[in-house]
Amino acid sequence: MDERAKDERFDRLARLCRERGMDVTPQRRAILRAVLDADDHPTAERVKATLVRRRVRVSRATVFRTLESLARLGLISRACHPGSSVRYDRRIDRHHHLVCMSCDRVIDIQDA
Repeated sequence: MDERAKDERFDRLARLCRERGMDVTPQRRAILRAVLDADDHPTAERVKATLVRRRVRVSRATVFRTLESLARLGLISRACHPGSSVRYDRRIDRHHHLVCMSCDRVIDIQDA
């Protein structure tokens, strides 16, 4: 995802938060940035680990709640597959996923 697309997503976050009377907190922005920067479909635990590496102080519970909130706002999507943890996806367009049953890797596929 290029920087322009990320900036548009952050602008949308600000607009949606304003419309709903929510604050655009540094934690919300950092969690959204972690998902938008990911080349794969991170779990909440992986997002938390990314934030720790970036020295962003945020609780595990805040990460989980914020990811669900961002998904409800349509800023990211949830990728749920049987037998695995919920994954989060920066792509919000309609697409499918291929899931490796051995390593649990999730890959986007585009097919009509």
